[in-house]
Amino acid sequence: LCGAPYHVDRLNGEKVCKVDATPLIQRDDDKAETVLNRLKVYHQKTAPLIDFYAGEGILRNITGSGSLEEISAEIFETLEAIR
Repeated sequence: LCGAPYHVDRLNGEKVCKVDATPLIQRDDDKAETVLNRLKVYHQKTAPLIDFYAGEGILRNITGSGSLEEISAEIFETLEAIR
């Protein structure tokens, strides 16, 4: 498999990869049901942790914008500040 990306809305009936002629498949983790379930689990189990840790005064936010090096530096600076 060459791993060429395809969007299901733009297949135009294609059944095989244009690069290496392997059959096109949709991974289970790319299906709408899987994504919706992940969002449900996030809202039930992960999102409440934001309020919990904020209430404990130990939540730190990282913007996540910028280069990999800039984001890494922000993470390390934040960790150093709480030592």
